[in-house]
Amino acid sequence: MPLWLPSLVLLIPTLLLWRRDRRRPRPGFCRRCDYDLTGNTTGRCPECGLEIAGPRGLRSTDGGRG
Repeated sequence: MPLWLPSLVLLIPTLLLWRRDRRRPRPGFCRRCDYDLTGNTTGRCPECGLEIAGPRGLRSTDGGRG
């Protein structure tokens, strides 16, 4: 059996899982360009212009109050 065959069998699921994990948006970061939105109160990403919907798109700076 060629040595590349078992490597390929292990590599494909690894790449698929890695790709799936990379597509998940991080909290407090822009979904389109991955810009850190800490302290942004405009509701729009300054890097790409994507409108951020509500408080879930922005990281809260008030310590969870309000």
